[in-house]
Amino acid sequence: MKRIFYLFLLAFAALGCSSGSGDGPSDRGKREQTVVDLDGLRSKTPASWRKEAPGSGGMGLERLYQFRLPGADGEADAELVIWQGRAGTAKQNIERWKGQLLPPEGKTVEDVAKVDEIKVAGRPASYLDTSGTFLEGPPMAPPERKTRRPGYRMLALYFEGPENTYYLKLTGPAVTIAKHKAEFDDWLAAFK
Repeated sequence: MKRIFYLFLLAFAALGCSSGSGDGPSDRGKREQTVVDLDGLRSKTPASWRKEAPGSGGMGLERLYQFRLPGADGEADAELVIWQGRAGTAKQNIERWKGQLLPPEGKTVEDVAKVDEIKVAGRPASYLDTSGTFLEGPPMAPPERKTRRPGYRMLALYFEGPENTYYLKLTGPAVTIAKHKAEFDDWLAAFK
């Protein structure tokens, strides 16, 4: 009888440990949303966006937020980084961002880059959507010293908030960005 009791106790303990692990299939999609605050304008991220500790800034910018968006169809995750600071005009930043991707063979940057003027919380913003081979590496490094990531896409936004200028850049495999584009656009539209 004691043996049965101990076996039952052991089975109950194992069941309790396995159901509360926090990373099992039953807990997927239960991450908390993050409120992103840009000069008092706020929007909650989708729960699937994993907040990370922001890396270092650069070019006089402060890296405020960094998120990892889950990959699609076996592809790598995408990365969303939000900076604050002053690093040139909207046009200068759009041109710099265009230069971070090489267009597919036979196309020009202008063939694969689309720039829209949109509103974020009623304020003007420049929105770049481009694709090609992403040149990953430090901004000032020459192209030959950067890692080439073919089949990538970038959504980048230059936005002047009430007090500061913000730069939002979402990069990753094109299929992963396509999976998240609608929710990214909805997230931008939700700022108030």
